[in-house]
Amino acid sequence: MRTGSRKPAGAVTLVDAREYCRSRQLRDPYRAFTAQRRGASERGIEWELTFDEWWSVWREYFHMRGRGTNELCMGREKDSGPYAIGNVYLTTHLGNAMDYSKRIQGAKRRQEEKEERYWGRKPDLCGPCTKRSPLNL
Repeated sequence: MRTGSRKPAGAVTLVDAREYCRSRQLRDPYRAFTAQRRGASERGIEWELTFDEWWSVWREYFHMRGRGTNELCMGREKDSGPYAIGNVYLTTHLGNAMDYSKRIQGAKRRQEEKEERYWGRKPDLCGPCTKRSPLNL
């Protein structure tokens, strides 16, 4: 028996993944993996997932993967950092867009609070008084 030929417990081979998908009439998982890795590269996002790691995230839900609003995609925590175990999760495209929107709105709110602290007042107030500017009714 060769010691180098055994795969670790829980590991899956590409052949196993392809057979799993073929038996369920799903698209080739390796093509999906390479397409997602290439897309990340084109957007300048680091990719640290091996096929086995990527498949361990997707296996149970691969049939729900797609481009539609309610189909699944892989998101990154706070939409930052690399695609890596511990920094990715599955969500719908709608959920991913909502997460993005919440972050952007939060950033705008933090910027407004920063400006308020800097000026010592709300930006829509004029001068040292509390009257509203005629331009900001």
